[in-house]
Amino acid sequence: MKRHWVLLSYITVLAMSGCYGPESLGNKSDWAALQGVEYEQRAQVLGAPVVLQVGDYRVAGIPQSNVRGNIWVLLNPSADEPLYKQLPAGNYTLTAQQLAAFGSVDPGVLAQLRLHVQR
Repeated sequence: MKRHWVLLSYITVLAMSGCYGPESLGNKSDWAALQGVEYEQRAQVLGAPVVLQVGDYRVAGIPQSNVRGNIWVLLNPSADEPLYKQLPAGNYTLTAQQLAAFGSVDPGVLAQLRLHVQR
């Protein structure tokens, strides 16, 4: 009987490990939404930041600094780790007004976006 409880505990721990961290289902869903937007909008070069609604997600598109292309940032991630999700890697700048126009943004993501505001 003790062996059954050990086996059940082991299975429970394995199942729960899929609920948290970078390999969690929520995190994979976040990245899938972000990758979908990046792929679909790849040919479009933005002149100014935009916010797109993709299912339950809000994604900001921001023109890259000094490079032709866009940066896509998930404004309301469902998973906790990592909180800030951006595709592709690159640099961008925002004005305070552009950041304010994004509307409701997860506090952790907002902290990262503020690092890119022109001073």
